[in-house]
Amino acid sequence: MINDILLILVASATSTLTAITGIGGGMMLIAIMPGFLPPAAIVPVHATVQLFSNSSRALFGWQFLRWDLLPRQLSVGLLL
Repeated sequence: MINDILLILVASATSTLTAITGIGGGMMLIAIMPGFLPPAAIVPVHATVQLFSNSSRALFGWQFLRWDLLPRQLSVGLLL
C-alpha cells in the first residue's frame, strides 16, 4: 500500500516537472518505476500514466489547439 502511494506521488512529481519544463518527466518516471513494480508491469503502467498526463494537458489547452493544421498533419502521418 505504501508503495502505491509513493508511486502516485512520484508520478505526480514527474508530471509536474514535465508541465514546468516541457520535457523529462516520462524518462524520470520510467527510470524510477523498477523500484516499485515488477518488470512486466512497468511499460503498461507507464503508458497509462503518460496517456492520462498528456490527455489532461490537451484538455487544459483545448482552446489553443490549431484545428486548421489537423488535416495536413494527418495526411502526412498516413503517408509515412
